[in-house]
Amino acid sequence: MYAKAKAGAEYPAASDLYVFDLSTHRSTRMSTDRTSLNPLWTKQGIVYDQVVGGKFELRLRNDTGGDIQVLVDTPPATDDLTFGLSPVAASSDGRRILASLEGQSRSTPFAVEGGAARSLGENDGFVPTGLARDGSAVLGFTGLGDPGNPHDVLSLPWGGGAPTKLVANALWGRWNR
Repeated sequence: MYAKAKAGAEYPAASDLYVFDLSTHRSTRMSTDRTSLNPLWTKQGIVYDQVVGGKFELRLRNDTGGDIQVLVDTPPATDDLTFGLSPVAASSDGRRILASLEGQSRSTPFAVEGGAARSLGENDGFVPTGLARDGSAVLGFTGLGDPGNPHDVLSLPWGGGAPTKLVANALWGRWNR
């Protein structure tokens, strides 16, 4: 099975969560709010964004469609161009969620765990792309998405600390460790 957001016809951002069972080829609608985006399936349930007042709220829903909870209080936006936290990856046990504080020209990595979110720092426009299975390290690249910027693939410790350059002059790194 997998979860996905399906866009609606009312306006481009309208979407709901669906679960598609690969064995039966049937989908089940998990939400009807028309504001659920960016699903990430974890061992704890489906982590996703719900648009509330024009901003993203990070939520968790069990995989039967019920028991919705706000996963973490959204960090306050410092400007009108910041949308909120969006899920990127999860540790294999689902307890650590890598999120990105999304906005225009911004993608700041956030560590989400135990109901709290903390910034992993700006780190030269670091864009988070993955999380180690044990949740110990974050993978990403510098330079945001602008192809004219210099880019490096970095690893950041989950608990904080200095980044490690893994590949120079590269972007969009992925791993399965």
